[in-house]
Amino acid sequence: MNLKLVNTQNNSDHSTHDTDLINKLKQLTPIAYDHVRNIFAKEMGIRPATLDSIVKQEKAVRQEGEKSPFPEVMPWHEPVNPENLLSDISNTIKRFICMRVFEIKSS
Repeated sequence: MNLKLVNTQNNSDHSTHDTDLINKLKQLTPIAYDHVRNIFAKEMGIRPATLDSIVKQEKAVRQEGEKSPFPEVMPWHEPVNPENLLSDISNTIKRFICMRVFEIKSS
């Protein structure tokens, strides 16, 4: 965890600093966040409860963009023939697992 406290003089710098800080805080684990929340709330000049609310809201915004719990998968570069795919799977099962023919087809 490499977050640094920086005193800023300019309001625009302060706003940018706060935004950067919130972006870092929302990526922390709950335990890591709990360790640093009071320090950073004091640095930003706000109550810890206010910081908690802001970070929670930002996490929700980030999660809305990540609707799917699965990573995005790139499609195969050419069409897949399901008949060939299933035959290959069946042949692999026959090679490595002792089963009767109807059991292989039902797998």
